[in-house]
Amino acid sequence: MFAAAFGFGVTVKAVEVSDPCGDAGGGGNDIKKITATSDGTDIMLTIELCANAVAYTKYFIYIDYRDPNDLDNDFEMNEPDTLIDNNLSCLTTSDVTKMHGIHKQINKDTGPGIIDLVGNVLTYTVPYAELGLTPGDNVLFWVETNYIGIHERAPNTDFTDGCSKHQFPEEVISLTLNAMENNFCNDPNDNMQWEALIQETPGDMQIHALHALRVGLCIKVNRGDLTVDLAAEIFENMKRALISAKEMEIEEE
Repeated sequence: MFAAAFGFGVTVKAVEVSDPCGDAGGGGNDIKKITATSDGTDIMLTIELCANAVAYTKYFIYIDYRDPNDLDNDFEMNEPDTLIDNNLSCLTTSDVTKMHGIHKQINKDTGPGIIDLVGNVLTYTVPYAELGLTPGDNVLFWVETNYIGIHERAPNTDFTDGCSKHQFPEEVISLTLNAMENNFCNDPNDNMQWEALIQETPGDMQIHALHALRVGLCIKVNRGDLTVDLAAEIFENMKRALISAKEMEIEEE
């Protein structure tokens, strides 16, 4: 019963792709890491640059989510050649493109979603609804920068095949969209289960410790101090530690 002492929320997994600094000069046009995630309503891409963004740079986010042969489906990785969207012709197969350009102190944006650029971190957010997507859909991304003719791509493309465009699965980021995370803080059934557990085990201090932690974390989540994802991680770490302590007590007995 203790090991199944009810969860806190659903952990949202991110997809990360790293790229070495220096292959595009190591400046604000050079991509260091891309992190892609989703929370049930929005897609979020965080792009870490090797240095602060600089003027005269354009940042492109390419999104491929429709099969060109069937617009009701997502992208297609065609077997057996695993080409994306049957891209034999070295084309840009994205369905939509978000562009953020910097010219001196003037920024220009085109395409869906919102880009926020602070220092060397570019954050891109686009709602599922804006792209007509739903939880469970698969989406492909890739990112490109252009600084006065210097092109940087992440994930990198294999120039040995004679094509600088993204054609193969290893040349894109693949993200399966999450459903909305469950906030058990606001679930009356879950709260009732916790209260029942406390009444059934009034002398178990470890159960009381977990319950007190949950109450405190829920206050911070509802106040906006913590995300559900982070609160769930804290709760699960403490739960595992208490389970280990409980198992040691049983072994000693």
